Amino acid sequence: FAHLMIPFPGYYDNVPGVTVEPNVEPANESHVSAAWQVWAYTSAAPDFLGNKATVLDPDSKVLRGGTNGWTCMPANPQGKKAWADPKAGWASAREAAPVCFDAAGLDWMKGWMARKKPLMKRDAFVWMLQGDLGFDNTDPFVTSKEEAGPDQWIESGPHLMMFPKDPASTDAFTSDFTAGEPYTMFPGTDFAHLMIPFPGYYDNVPGVTVEPNVEPANESHVSAAWQVWAYTSAAPDFLGNKATVLDPDSKVLRGGTNGWTCMPANPQGKKAWADPKAGWASAREAAPVCFDAAGLDWMKGWMARKKPLMKRDAFVWMLQGDLGFDNTDPFVTSKEEAGPDQWIESGPPLMMFPKD
Repeated sequence: FAHLMIPFPGYYDNVPGVTVEPNVEPANESHVSAAWQVWAYTSAAPDFLGNKATVLDPDSKVLRGGTNGWTCMPANPQGKKAWADPKAGWASAREAAPVCFDAAGLDWMKGWMARKKPLMKRDAFVWMLQGDLGFDNTDPFVTSKEEAGPDQWIESGPHLMMFPKDPASTDAFTSDFTAGEPYTMFPGTDFAHLMIPFPGYYDNVPGVTVEPNVEPANESHVSAAWQVWAYTSAAPDFLGNKATVLDPDSKVLRGGTNGWTCMPANPQGKKAWADPKAGWASAREAAPVCFDAAGLDWMKGWMARKKPLMKRDAFVWMLQGDLGFDNTDPFVTSKEEAGPDQWIESGPPLMMFPKD
């Protein structure tokens, strides 16, 4: 049942002994100053990563040394040529298209820059929380809209990328970048990788409108309307809005259209309700989860305490976090039973359930 937990901002809010300083844009600093550039490039990752990362300038010179093995730098393919005024620098952090990566991510990028198949020891996750300035989804080396294939140009908002050791592992994912789920960019090439859209991803994509998922006012927490909101809040709105929604008894509250399902994952179920007539105290208490068919395959195995049988990796959303697990034992869900220093109450994560 080993799987990856990918922490989001806020992940450590309930973890004793972990303090995350907010990465705040410095006031009254020129955009060519080291201070502003360090902020801008590290804003590509959650603060708990960016704060300790090495930071490089557009010439790959070190602006600040790091301690965690991660590196942040601008990825705008034009480099300094994109600066309208050389004395002013980037107009915004987004224009810099900053990226944060570890050593495995660097291995992939070295291959891409050399136009050779990346040689990697493992998969890599690479952050771009400012988004990018656009790519052709089918051609790794087209970076202008004019050269892009018909309907293949995508200006991405905030996202996480998974650079695979084996590009073929992405073949089972869609290449439709409007679907909202993880999709393959550069399919069928040595540079195929997964794009995992975050909230705000479609802000610059023509024809894609995302309705905000807003908590309904004056609704009981046992009402269908409130439960649908609470359980779908586990995923970005562009996924949750079209998902099937199940109640604590696995009965359908709302049908879906995109192959994803959202439901509460609090292991106590309704027994956690202090008042059966009131329901969950909050969406977080429900510990909602959103998953596709591959994620369901993993969970069926976990519930049966048998090795999951999966056709591909799965990405599973829990943007409300969970109520705690032992990090070493798949079936310990109480702090009292957990091993020493192994109890973790997670804030918002994305989980990757691997086929292998």
